[in-house]
Amino acid sequence: MKKVFAFVAFAAAMLVAGQAFAQLSVNAGYSSKSMKSHYKYTSGSTSYAQDTTIQIGGGFFVGGSYNYALSNELGISGGLYFNYNSRSETKSNTLLGVTTDIKNTVTMMELNIPILANYKLALGNDLSVFAFVGPNIQIGVSAKEVTEKTVSGSPIASLNGTTTHTNDLYAKEDGESDLENLKSFDLGVMVGIGAQYQNFRLEAGYNMGLLNRCAYTPESNEEASQTFGNLFVGVGYCF
Repeated sequence: MKKVFAFVAFAAAMLVAGQAFAQLSVNAGYSSKSMKSHYKYTSGSTSYAQDTTIQIGGGFFVGGSYNYALSNELGISGGLYFNYNSRSETKSNTLLGVTTDIKNTVTMMELNIPILANYKLALGNDLSVFAFVGPNIQIGVSAKEVTEKTVSGSPIASLNGTTTHTNDLYAKEDGESDLENLKSFDLGVMVGIGAQYQNFRLEAGYNMGLLNRCAYTPESNEEASQTFGNLFVGVGYCF
């Protein structure tokens, strides 16, 4: 971990020292986030394991970066991006004329700080393609799960209506969500490709989280992990 932060500090110093050769770009686009969850329980010769992938949902990202040219083809960039993802799911059940609707909404907001090495290949005077790879630091800003329960059709009037419960996924609290008790910090690897025409950019990539963000401490006979991935497609403008 110390080596990663040392690399980030070194890259930032290079960008500051070479501002005359740095190119600023602003970028925005679509983001899709998912979580891979692993749980295993072992007792003697009995073992139970469950692996699931949960789609957090679509959203957007917006931010900017500086690219420092090491040569005509190679460069290194540092950026800061805000990422927003949300997913809503509604389940309905009717029993003896009483209808219960449960709407569950998960919303996550994060800051991404990528430090990327990039390679550019010119195809003409105004057109080039590029690829990038490097570490990405992710800091959770907010992660909440809101559950709305609506009851209608009950002959007892006081039972009808809507109740709302909000669960902070970064807080140390019990709950029924598969996403409860998350760690807000992640370190990942970002990789992608893109094209630039004059000052306009188009890029697509994937950020793979490397750290286990499950804050639950498993027992000696348990395994538990939660890792996140983020797919993105965006456009940008270079100054």
